[in-house]
Amino acid sequence: MSWWRARSRRTWVGRGLTAGYLLSVTAAVAVLVVIGDLFLAVWLAVIEVASVLSIVWVTRRAEPSPEQARRTTRLGTPNDPGMPSGRR
Repeated sequence: MSWWRARSRRTWVGRGLTAGYLLSVTAAVAVLVVIGDLFLAVWLAVIEVASVLSIVWVTRRAEPSPEQARRTTRLGTPNDPGMPSGRR
């Protein structure tokens, strides 16, 4: 079960969001099927699958190395001369 072990907090947050989203939309699809609106239920199910796949893809990306994370710092820091609020 090594796939279940979280590498980081971001992984657990992603899994939680995916599980919550999956359960809520599955309940909505079930309600639509019970009501009898099959077209809307199928359409919502397709969107649900696409959304879950995109969430899984985003959460499974490798985290940047510390060197790469340092290079992609926030814009607009006080020492950034390219920003209007930056000190020169």
